[in-house]
Amino acid sequence: MGKFFIGLLAMIFTANVYAQIISFPSNYRVGHMTYYHGTAGLTAADVISSSSVGGNLMTWMVCRDPAIGTAGSDIGAASASTDISGGTDTDFKVTVDGGTEVTASLTVTGLNTGALIAAAMETEINTELASQGTRVRVVFDDSDDHYEIYSLATGTSSSVVVVDGASNNVADDLKIGAANGATEAAGTAANGSYIQLSSSADPSTDGIQVGPNECFTCPNCTPKLLKDLNVIAGAAATGYSVIQYRQ
Repeated sequence: MGKFFIGLLAMIFTANVYAQIISFPSNYRVGHMTYYHGTAGLTAADVISSSSVGGNLMTWMVCRDPAIGTAGSDIGAASASTDISGGTDTDFKVTVDGGTEVTASLTVTGLNTGALIAAAMETEINTELASQGTRVRVVFDDSDDHYEIYSLATGTSSSVVVVDGASNNVADDLKIGAANGATEAAGTAANGSYIQLSSSADPSTDGIQVGPNECFTCPNCTPKLLKDLNVIAGAAATGYSVIQYRQ
C-alpha cells in the first residue's frame, strides 16, 4: 500500500496538477486519476465504474490546473561552441527581470562540454545576481548545440537580456544574446481562467465555478453523475484533473 501511494503522489507532481500535496487515508482506494489538457467535458470512457474499487458510491474530485505563468528567456542560436576551455573569451553581460545589468565572467579552464559550460554560466550569473534577489537556470540542448537561459520568475515582468561583454566577449562564441542570433522573450501572465461544472446543459448559467488550484469534491457520488458532468472553460484555461476514489 505504501508503494502505491508513493506512486500516486509522484503522478500528482509529474502532472503538475496541484500546488499542494493531496493525501488519502490508508484505508482509501484510489480507483482512477486522469489529467486533461483540453477543456471538453468528460465522456463515458473517462469515468470508471465504482465496482472496480468496490461499492456503488465513490468520492470524486475535479481540480482546475494551477495558475502558472511562463518565464522570460534567452534561447541561444544553434551550433554554439561546446569547448571554450582553451580560449581567452570569458565575459558577457546579462539583465534579469528588468534589474541592474551585471557582467558574468567564466573561468573557462575545463569547460569542454556544453553541459559544463551551461552549469558554469548558471553559477556565475546567479553569483552576480545575488544582491538583486533574482536567479536563472541555464540548460544546454545537445540536439543542435544551443544554450537556454531562463529567469526563475514567471509573469510579464520576467525577462532575460544578454549583451556582449565589454572585453573578452564570449557571448558570440556561445551564441547568446539577440545580437548573436538568440531569441529573447518576456514571460507571460499566469493563467487565471475559471472552469464551470454542472450536469446542466449550460454550466455557465447553472453551475459551480472552480478557479486555479481549486477543487470541487463530490462525496458519495455515482460515476454516472461524474460522466454526465458538463465543463465550460475560459479561453485561457488549459485543463483540469479528475480523481475518483473510495473508502
